[in-house]
Amino acid sequence: MKKLNPVTVLLVMIMLFMVSALLLKQSNQDLKNLTAQLNNVKVISKQYSILKKSWDNKKQTLESLDKIIKSSGIKNLSKEVKNKKITIDIPDSSLKQISKFSNKILNGNFIILKFKITKNSLYIEMGY
Repeated sequence: MKKLNPVTVLLVMIMLFMVSALLLKQSNQDLKNLTAQLNNVKVISKQYSILKKSWDNKKQTLESLDKIIKSSGIKNLSKEVKNKKITIDIPDSSLKQISKFSNKILNGNFIILKFKITKNSLYIEMGY
């Protein structure tokens, strides 16, 4: 049986150490990338939950809408709430009032399903 040369054994051990060190470095880089991706997902999920709370809140939607309706001063406005829908109908009004009211609605946090506007009337369907 042949004897193992100690220099060969030492070289093999050094090579194994170098390979394991390279694999460890690669694993650390992969871990950093995955950590960054996880943090990105956490930020996006927080943003999503905040948006969902603000857009999917019936009470807040109705309160905001009531404030806009009260501040508009339109007399012949009809509002109806049914089956997760709010319909607003303004049959005859001035162009200035309709424009002002529609701008406030469009700038608010509302889910607009249908929006019909003519020279002197406005019809809006919203969800909540």
